[in-house]
Amino acid sequence: MSGLHVAGKTALARHGYLQNVAFRETTIVWAKGRAQLPEWARTRFNLRFCVRHLFEGNLAVQDRVCRLPDREDGPWVSQPEIALLEMLSEVGVTEGVEETRNIMEGMVRVRPSRMCQAIAACKMVKAVRLCVLWAAEFKFEWAAAAREVGALP
Repeated sequence: MSGLHVAGKTALARHGYLQNVAFRETTIVWAKGRAQLPEWARTRFNLRFCVRHLFEGNLAVQDRVCRLPDREDGPWVSQPEIALLEMLSEVGVTEGVEETRNIMEGMVRVRPSRMCQAIAACKMVKAVRLCVLWAAEFKFEWAAAAREVGALP
């Protein structure tokens, strides 16, 4: 793995959690370490590039990213649970509250154990709090476990 992966809202769309269709979609790419996008990629595609260390290093690669089943040779894409927290970390920065909340409301198929594992590894309090708050509001089956793992009252 090169350290680059499709992330956040773009990754969620690739996993089937699309809320709105954009006229000209911005592909969100996150990097690990000191990775950089090649110049040709920045000029050819509508990309938003982020180098942020949102998770503790103890998350295994297969728990963070995958290749989509229909694209075994395709790009690395964040697992849905990781992508959710990536998207929540961007609320108020590059992502709007309403659309983000609507996307999360449709995420009833996330894997509870993976979601709790991602929350436990997430270093951004804002993302964890939004996730736990909205999970309880939407009455997701993993909401109570997420609250406990996220160490929130």
